[in-house]
Amino acid sequence: MRRPSPVCPVQRRVPDNLAFIDGEKRQYDLAGELLELAHRDAGGFVQRRYAYEYDAAGNRVAMDDDQGRHAYGYDDKYQVVSATHPLDPSESFTYDPVGNRLSSHLSSSYVYNAANQLLDDAEFTYSYDADGNCTGKISKVNGERHEYVFNSENRMTAYRKYDIGSNLLTSADYYYDALGRRIAKSVNGLLTRYIYHGEDIWAELAPDGQVQRTYAHGPGIDEPIATAGADSRLYYYLADGLGTIRHIRDDNTAAFNIVATFNYDSFGQLLPSSSTGWNDAYRYTSREWDPETGTYFYRARYYDPHSGRFTAEDPLDFKSDVNHYRYVRNSPADSLDPFGLCCTALDRTRELFVALSICERTRGRTFSAQACSGDLFKGAGYGCEYNASGLVDALNGQLKCWDPEVIYAGWPSVSSTFTKRRIIPHAFVKLVPKDKCCNEPDTPPIAVDNCLGGCRLAPFTDSDWSPL
Repeated sequence: MRRPSPVCPVQRRVPDNLAFIDGEKRQYDLAGELLELAHRDAGGFVQRRYAYEYDAAGNRVAMDDDQGRHAYGYDDKYQVVSATHPLDPSESFTYDPVGNRLSSHLSSSYVYNAANQLLDDAEFTYSYDADGNCTGKISKVNGERHEYVFNSENRMTAYRKYDIGSNLLTSADYYYDALGRRIAKSVNGLLTRYIYHGEDIWAELAPDGQVQRTYAHGPGIDEPIATAGADSRLYYYLADGLGTIRHIRDDNTAAFNIVATFNYDSFGQLLPSSSTGWNDAYRYTSREWDPETGTYFYRARYYDPHSGRFTAEDPLDFKSDVNHYRYVRNSPADSLDPFGLCCTALDRTRELFVALSICERTRGRTFSAQACSGDLFKGAGYGCEYNASGLVDALNGQLKCWDPEVIYAGWPSVSSTFTKRRIIPHAFVKLVPKDKCCNEPDTPPIAVDNCLGGCRLAPFTDSDWSPL
């Protein structure tokens, strides 16, 4: 287990023109792992707390919150295979070699075709079109039929649910702009339109064009802070370290009033213990929840938390994953996919940037400027010669922690236990490269902090936050 000391505290605030009456505090270790996230009241007292523990590979193995301890177990590919929760049922999963579920606490078996398309589980049978989109499923319990319509860009444009007698139960239609943002949806004839600021929803409009709900967002992707509805009161989102909305509180400055609580399984399925009656947009990983379909909108495609899979193939093909449907490589406790395109290692704040690279077998090679925010897939072995001077040459001497293309690490072969490393730098601090990570290709590197130094964590100042 990674030791929580020394600890780097990070204060997070929202812009001054939004009166966030409490705020949150995060603590990281020097490897950049989030150790604790605390939501405080106006007096500075912690009201909700999420504390995390990690294994040697950086997987989150536990989260402690006000309910108790949530614990996660992993296989050798860092896929979640077990989870226990203090108030909700335990979970278990097994997978085939490409990450398809073979069994779980929800279903004793799953059936797939050669394209990794889910055909059958304990509750549904599924069908697909020639482009790999899930176009339908039929309930084994009550015979209800769910139909999905996709356009030429493989975006879902319509959903229909029928009972066993083919009577229409639910009808929904979805509309997108040229950037792929969902600008409207109609559920059973009730139209809601969305006004965007960049990737974030700024307002929801009623059918008559009147604003019915507004949102305030932080500077990061999928970071909703507050919402205001018809009563004109502000309600604040309280997220955990994954960015998942756990609570909503009101704007009462005299008391810390929780008005809604949401509980999830490991893959984002809302549990019966969750509050009902809230029609705001954001839930799991701060993505938009569609109760009519039971899916989340992850921009490029929709995600079904019941199966832990996307309902359409990855538009990036094999660049993201060998399995076109798998969600965050079955590692949902510490990974995100905000655009439905690529699993990324968790990085929820502007204070941090995760940069990883694959070190190739060629000794002494000048490495190209290539970086990604994400976990390395566990595939073919890679040698790990690390030429610090070569890195400097490749980047024209620019070796700054804030630049996402300058932090490199060597990676060993798949047989090593060192298959997952992260270097998390801080802005405005020079990165000082040291010696190469290992002496020969395919040998495990020494600890990353012995290879690279100079990056430390520190809070941003008020002037570093952009206004809403």
